[in-house]
Amino acid sequence: MNQSLPPGERLVEVSPARLRRWITGFEESHGRSTFTVTDGALDLLGMDGSTARCASLVPFSGSADALPDDFLAHIEQDHTVVLLLLRRGGYGVGVLQGGALAASKVGTRYVQSRTAAGGWSQHRFARRRDNQAAGLVDTAAATAVRVVLGEDGREPPSGAVVVTGGDRTMVDRLLEDRRLAKLAALPRLRHLDVPDPRDDVLRQSAQRAVAVQIQVHNA
Repeated sequence: MNQSLPPGERLVEVSPARLRRWITGFEESHGRSTFTVTDGALDLLGMDGSTARCASLVPFSGSADALPDDFLAHIEQDHTVVLLLLRRGGYGVGVLQGGALAASKVGTRYVQSRTAAGGWSQHRFARRRDNQAAGLVDTAAATAVRVVLGEDGREPPSGAVVVTGGDRTMVDRLLEDRRLAKLAALPRLRHLDVPDPRDDVLRQSAQRAVAVQIQVHNA
């Protein structure tokens, strides 16, 4: 998590299964909390003035009548998540069901770093790099078709959402591929900062994709 925060604030990620325990710990430290809903997130205000904003992957659309229980029930709902990670060092594709990876694939393909050379050499290296990047995006798109849509090009599950990670520009190019039009039409809810995708990175990203992101301010 590389998000820049104001002084005195911190960002933590908590699995849906652990959020109730986390809220209990917050109240033990800051006193009984008042709960409200703002922009689809659950806000906590402790007796000492400390605050915590809990943002779920899918925004909460309920009322404040039965908080935090309604919010906790919301985050425990099963959403199919399509996870697309892409950086110059490789790609990762996953499908999450019930918060766990049901299908996945990672791969590598070399994309040359920028060069300091000038003149024709610089142009030649730039063209080569662009071609390598295009090849990586093409391979990632073909993999996403196989892993998510299958040979028959089936429709994504109802209510599915997309979480991306890595190089935003490359991810945008990936979702512009006509083969992924069905995925590009899904809600794109979160973008993760990740290193070059490998099996362990994909697994960690799967956990982060469905985690509740909590911004805490201690009074």
